[in-house]
Formats: sequence, structure tokens, C-alpha cells
Amino acid sequence: MKHKLTALAASSLLASASIPAQADLFLGLYAGASAWNAGLGGDVGQTSSSADDLGFHDDTFNSYYVAVELFALPELKLATTSIDTTGTATLTSDFTLDGNTFTAGQDVVTDLDMDATDLTIYLQVLDNYLSADIGLTGRYLDGTIIATEDGNPANIETVDFSALVPMAYLRARVDLPLTGWYLEADTNVIGYGGDSYSDSSAKLGWQFESVVDLGVNVGYRSMRMKVDDLDGFNADLDLSGPIATATFHF
Repeated sequence: MKHKLTALAASSLLASASIPAQADLFLGLYAGASAWNAGLGGDVGQTSSSADDLGFHDDTFNSYYVAVELFALPELKLATTSIDTTGTATLTSDFTLDGNTFTAGQDVVTDLDMDATDLTIYLQVLDNYLSADIGLTGRYLDGTIIATEDGNPANIETVDFSALVPMAYLRARVDLPLTGWYLEADTNVIGYGGDSYSDSSAKLGWQFESVVDLGVNVGYRSMRMKVDDLDGFNADLDLSGPIATATFHF
């Protein structure tokens, strides 16, 4: 699943790069690849077992994006984030996943594999030393959570879940007086019917401007998801940690 999403982003990058730079509609191509070292917090399951109690630890996840700017048209951005993490613990309280209860004292291995694929349509509302974008993101979540009693593979519960989530998108950037340095923040967010989703980051970056602009930024990213029975998946999760991104602009 992660390879398919990476191939999709790469295909979009190649397709966009094939547009001649002098074409009237094509203004710019942006791309980036990130390493995100994040810890999983919050609650999982119908009995709200904490991620700490399930033995989840910090992991490094990959994310990619490609964005195309077009003259007099909304800009387009495609982004993917792949999350694959495992927790192992002796339960201190009961853990229930989609009706199957693992009792306190059992050793349980919990695997969470989730991909978030975003398509964002946005407009630039400011474009100088202070730039700002506003738009709409459609996020497709596709995931699986598996809980297995360690030493007893017959006691296993698997939940596959997916959702198409519309979110408001906002981004702001300030170019600093020091050449090439900037501050940037962005967010995707929505809440409805007791469920909520958000994905926000703040970064300090540097960009070398030439025929092809190359750069890097570092910052902090927080992805939160609260769902009540999403295809049998109950969670109130917070995935947060430092992120580093290599950037490209043509």
C-alpha cells in the first residue's frame, strides 16, 4: 500500500515536470520528501486503552508532496503519509477491539498501518514576503489495526477502516530578512458529529534560489484523529513529533 502511494506521487511529479516551463498556464512545480519522527499518544479501542499501555513507541514515518501552480487557476497539491508502527505490552487493563476483549495480564502485540493521501485545491491570497493560501483538502484514510495475543495466534482481531475526509486547508509563510530563510505553518482541520481530524505543522526553512530552488526545513508536526466506530475502529489518537523535509521548486 505504501509503495502504491509513493508511486502515485512520483508519477504526478513526472507528469508535471513534462510541462514546458514556458507554457502560459504553468507557473511552478514544488515537491518535498520528509522524515517524521513521531510518538503515538491517546486512546485506542472501545475500552479506551492508552497507546502507552499498548506499548507504542516513537517511530520514523515518510511523507511526500507534489504541488503545481497554474496561472489564474487554483493550485493543486498531492501529498502522502505512511504510518506503520507496532506496540507490544502486557496489558494493565482490558483492551477491546471491535468486540473482541483482551484481558489484563495478557501479552498483546498491536500493529497499526495507516496511509493518508491528500488532494488539496487552494488559492494564493497573499504572495510577497508574507504569503498565504486557503483551500480544501480531500483526505483518503486507509488503514488496518491488528491485535494479537502473544503466544496465542488464534486470539487475533483485525479491523480494516477507511474514510474520505474533507478538511479546510490554511498555510502561511513569512520570508525572513536573512536571505533564503523563512517561517511557515499549515493546517488541515475538520470536526463533525463528534469525530474530528487535524494535521498541522510549523517549520523553519532555508531555500537556495537558482534556476532550480533546493532547500530544507525542520519543524514539528501533529496529526490528530478522533473517531467513534469508523468501520469498527475507535480511537482518539495524537501522532506528534519533529519533522525534517528536503524541498524542490522549479
